[in-house]
Amino acid sequence: MESGKTPGIDGLPVEFYKEFWAVLNEDLLAVLNESLVDGSLPLSCRRAVITLLPKKGDLQEIKNWRPVSLLCSDFKILSKTLANRLRKVMGQVIHLDQTYCVPGRSITHNVCLIQDVLSVSSLLGVNLGLISIDQEKAFNRVEHQYLWDTLEAFNFRPGFINMIKVLYQDTESLLKINGGLSAPFKVSRGIRQGCALSGMLYSLSIEPLLNNLRSRIKGLLLQHGIEHQISAYADDVVVMINGQQDINQLVFIVNDFRKISSAKVNWEKSEALAVGKWEKGLPNLPGGMIWRKEGFKYLGVYLGDSNIQQKNWEGVIDKVEGKLKKWKWIHLPSRHATFRLQFIQRFLTGPLDLVWRKMAEAILHTVDGLGLDAGLFLMDVKQLRLAGLPQFYCGLFKVWGLFNVCRLEGIQSLHWLLEEPLIKGARMDIAGGSFPGLMQILCSSKLVTLKHLVDVAGPELSDINAVAAFLGQKSARHTTHVDYVEN
Repeated sequence: MESGKTPGIDGLPVEFYKEFWAVLNEDLLAVLNESLVDGSLPLSCRRAVITLLPKKGDLQEIKNWRPVSLLCSDFKILSKTLANRLRKVMGQVIHLDQTYCVPGRSITHNVCLIQDVLSVSSLLGVNLGLISIDQEKAFNRVEHQYLWDTLEAFNFRPGFINMIKVLYQDTESLLKINGGLSAPFKVSRGIRQGCALSGMLYSLSIEPLLNNLRSRIKGLLLQHGIEHQISAYADDVVVMINGQQDINQLVFIVNDFRKISSAKVNWEKSEALAVGKWEKGLPNLPGGMIWRKEGFKYLGVYLGDSNIQQKNWEGVIDKVEGKLKKWKWIHLPSRHATFRLQFIQRFLTGPLDLVWRKMAEAILHTVDGLGLDAGLFLMDVKQLRLAGLPQFYCGLFKVWGLFNVCRLEGIQSLHWLLEEPLIKGARMDIAGGSFPGLMQILCSSKLVTLKHLVDVAGPELSDINAVAAFLGQKSARHTTHVDYVEN
């Protein structure tokens, strides 16, 4: 558990438990086990102190203060223990398009997905609507009985559900005002703030709503089995619609969900983005919403046309200018290249169930007449740009094409790469005309595949003298230039 956090009402920080754990552990375990059996925690564990933290803006306005609940460390230890157990199965019960508090998933997956959805829709001329729904005080509105029913519907064992119920049994809060505490008041609904389980419990509680949206809204439908209806990070949900019927279903499902969970959508604060021409007219939106064409802000990132995306950089240079002066060693082009390499690494070697994987493949499919065949990486970047491929993906196309040729041929190993020819205009041609007579030298020396080159130069292609001798070259420098620059 992280140190340096404000303690709860008993004043004991987590550092206290870390320091005296050898003395306290057995007694604390006995108390917590007894509490779980009795169905009630000690009073200090049931009480939270609510204090305010300042946000941006005029602090004379109450809206610019954020309430936080301070819980006791012994309660946090119990909730963390249960959270570690629940975390192991979150990926099995929560759909891929919800990334909040699910191990292996990230908020960046949502941003990448929506960014790619906008790119594909624009490239293919698809009519698509994206509605970012604003849920009013989402965590605070979850009814406890609804939460228990949801956990039961997910087939969690009664014993585990009962332990979570104990965390919510007879809970109270006190307000910290002018250095003092108010009288305690009961808390009968809402996900308990500050609890290690809170994020996962909310993801579970909203999953029935998201599941209904997935099954009853058409959303985005493309070739190659690509379909998306939603993108969710906790209560930040973007719903993809392709017509008036989808919007009608959205309104119906949201209203239905409100009846059983007390969740409420604020349509006035929700946003809608239209992509495509919509020649027959845009669908009608609920709650007085208005369609936008240029873009919108999702999870702190502006997505849309170039003018909207430019907002992501407003003030950034000013903020980091001081750091750049102190950290002169930072090389921004290298950082940029690193981000792209991380994307390529995750695309080629990461989990197959990445939520944005199919959309990334769809973008690469839009290069006319290429799809997954080897021709993709025979083109240069200029050709790909002319074919309409977004610049972000141009650095990926060669590796991606090579990978998919391997996948299409059913090859489970990359050892086949050793059989790739080095001549005659092949993918790995190193005799492309820069060195007259090189192809003849390679053929006469029978060094015509990558395997031949590895056999001579070693697995790290480092023995230049051996290659020079094998080819009958007197200049090792010349051989180095041929083998490494051209290859």
